[in-house]
Order: sequence, then C-alpha cells, then structure tokens
Amino acid sequence: MSKYQIPDPHINIESSPKFKLGDEIMKIEDLKHHTLAFSLEYACFNKTPISFDFKKTKNEDDHIDLLNFLSALSRISINELIEKKDDFHFHEVDINIKYFLKTFLEKLFKKDKLDYSKIPTIYQIAYYDDDSAPRVVGFFGSHGLFYLLWWDFYHLIYYNEAYHKNTGFKANWFESHLN
Repeated sequence: MSKYQIPDPHINIESSPKFKLGDEIMKIEDLKHHTLAFSLEYACFNKTPISFDFKKTKNEDDHIDLLNFLSALSRISINELIEKKDDFHFHEVDINIKYFLKTFLEKLFKKDKLDYSKIPTIYQIAYYDDDSAPRVVGFFGSHGLFYLLWWDFYHLIYYNEAYHKNTGFKANWFESHLN
C-alpha cells in the first residue's frame, strides 16, 4: 500500500469533469459563478521558453510566486476575474494570430492535426512582480477548471521589442521549437 492514498484513475473516469478533445466547449459566461481551480493535465513541460520547466526564472522564488498567485486566484470567482480583467490583463489569446501556438497545441494534445473548432478559447492571466508581468495561459473546462498550458514568464506570446532588448529573446524565438 502506498504512503499516499491516491485514487485509482480508472475508477469513474467516464464521470470525470476532466476535459477531453471533442468535449463540449464551455463558454466563459456559463462558468461565472464558479471559483477558479487549476489543472496541470495539459501543462507544457518541454523546456521551451513558455513551458513550466524552462530555466527562465530570475531568482529561486519565481516558482513560489507562481504558486502563490495561483493560490490567490483560486479564491476568486470567474466573474470577479472578468470584472477585473484589466487588473489581471485577462483576455483571449487568438491562436490564428499567434499561429505558432497551433503547433505547440498539437504537441500538447499529441495530435498531428487538430480540429481547432474543438479547442476551447485560450486565455492569458497576468501576475505582476517588481519588473515584469509573467502570464499563465490556458483554457476553461467544466466547473471553472482552468487547464494551464504555458507559463509565459517573459511575455513572449505577445512579443514586445522594447521589453525584450535585455532578455536575449528575439521576435522569432519560437521557430527553433516548432519541430
């Protein structure tokens, strides 16, 4: 017997609220009354500059800051997030404009080609530290569950030349990560 009481993932898997490709896409309006909760089910850990395991941090506390931010967010409703969207820089990420994200999504979902009409709207939420505004990027599933996809620590998805002149990242940073 395990030291930790981890439930068997195969029990009641069909009744799980976990998002699967092809599930009904939840509209954010239908989730407003839910409190935010987070899942790492589809989180990117492939050492790209927007993944959760990229050695990107400025100091050893950056991962702790991220966890504190997610903990604080889990205490507010989605409606409050929407109402304070400017404070959180909360908005949709258009994958048709940020086309490189399509390739990243195909890798995350382990598909050669995705039907993007079956992918929920991608959103970003920013949190602020002393001199930057890292973002978490993901989508909403049922019950207010926000599936984290990427940790855009250096604000690379919406690249800004002036901001990046000291980071070493170029506007085409993603090209070497598309294959």
